[in-house]
Formats: sequence, structure tokens, C-alpha cells
Amino acid sequence: MTGEGFNCNREIIIDSHQKGDVFCAIDGTEVVGFVVHNRKSVGASIDILEVRPEHRSRGIGKLLALDTIKRLFATGAEYITVECAPRKSELFWRSIGFMPTSEIRRSTWENPKLILLNVTQSGTLDIRQRKE
Repeated sequence: MTGEGFNCNREIIIDSHQKGDVFCAIDGTEVVGFVVHNRKSVGASIDILEVRPEHRSRGIGKLLALDTIKRLFATGAEYITVECAPRKSELFWRSIGFMPTSEIRRSTWENPKLILLNVTQSGTLDIRQRKE
């Protein structure tokens, strides 16, 4: 094991799955991607989004992210946060509307943190499709 991919955060994923905080993308009988989220009292976070390497660049990650955002906002979350790890994922999250938080990074080694606000009154998300 390299410590990357589906096995990197195995215990977190198992615990989140038992709580119902995991959504999966399935191709036939194979899980090709998943997202781990955490609903808090006022907001929510997307903690892990992973797509198997052989299934990347097909829009699966974006579909997982958008579906999770819609579901979390439908539960009444006022905002969703994400920590960009790896850092190169920041462009992906910004492309679907996430913006930098006002939180000050303690060091240059710290991953960027982004936030998406629920701007609708009805509790549903109005996402404009943006090109990646």
C-alpha cells in the first residue's frame, strides 16, 4: 500500500460509512468513487472525495461533489467547507463555487480551506454549471 487512494483514510471512511456519511459512485457492481461528508449543527464539511485513477477525467468527481452539496444544503446546512488536500484540488473546488475562508493559514504548509455558502432561501442550491 502506498497510503494513497481508497486505503489512505480507511478507518475514517469505515466510521463515516457506519454513520451514513458516505455517498458512492458505482459502475455496475464496482465502487469507482466516493465522498465522505460531515453534517454539523449549522454547516457541513466534505472531508474526502476520491475517484479511482482509472475512472478519473470522466466527471465522476464533479457529480459526486455536486450531489453531496445539494444533499447537504437540503438538510439545512448554511455552508460547506472543504480542505484542499492535495493542494492541486483547490482549482476543482473553486470551479464549482467554493471560495477561500476568512480563516488565516498558520503556515505555508497548511492546506487551503474553502467555503461554499447556501445563498438560497429555500434551502436548495442553485449551482451554475462551470467549465472545469
